Amino acid sequence: MKGRTGFVLGVAVGYALGIKGGRQIYGQVKDAASRVGSTEPAETLRDATAEPRSRVQQLLGDGLRATSKLLRAS
Repeated sequence: MKGRTGFVLGVAVGYALGIKGGRQIYGQVKDAASRVGSTEPAETLRDATAEPRSRVQQLLGDGLRATSKLLRAS
């Protein structure tokens, strides 16, 4: 329940900032996220999770193809 409350609160704050600040706030948030994403710890994390992410994408693709075949066959 705590996770949902935090998520809803985050969405509400993001929406309010978007409405109030418009493009200026959006640009600031985008720039800050870009700076965080280019730090060494973020790059290390991205490199460490590359293989599992690739595997998940492959499994999802396989599942979607199988589901598509089943739907076409019925």
